[in-house]
Amino acid sequence: MLSHPELWGGVKRFVRGPIDRQRWLFRAEAGEATVDVCFDARGSFYDGRFVSPGCGLFACAGVVAQVHQSGVRWTAWTQCGGRCPCAAVVDATVVTASMLAGSYAAAHCNGSSSGAFVAERAAWPGGR
Repeated sequence: MLSHPELWGGVKRFVRGPIDRQRWLFRAEAGEATVDVCFDARGSFYDGRFVSPGCGLFACAGVVAQVHQSGVRWTAWTQCGGRCPCAAVVDATVVTASMLAGSYAAAHCNGSSSGAFVAERAAWPGGR
C-alpha cells in the first residue's frame, strides 16, 4: 500500500495486508484537532498525523509518533519539529469503537496545555 501524498506529505510507507485507517475528531477546551492513524492487519500502529485549526489543541500540526492500544486504554504520543517543536501525550481511558475520552498534556514553543478531551470516530477521507 502506498499512502496518499496529501495525507502524509509525500512520504511513502509500505504495509502488507489490510489496513485499519482511523480518523478521530478531538474536542477539548483548548480547541479541536483531527487525528488520523493507521494500523496494520495485526493491529500494530505504523503511521499517523494530526492537524489542529487555530493551533489550539496539541499544536498546529505534526505526526502521531506512536499509539498503544490495550483493552480499555488508548495512548498516543504526538510530535512536531521545525521552528516550533511540540510534543503531546493523549491518554484515553474511555474507549469504544466510536468514541475516545480522557486527558492530554501538550507543550510547544508558545506554551503548554492540558485537560480533558472527547473524540468521535469519523469517516476516513474518500471513504476508504
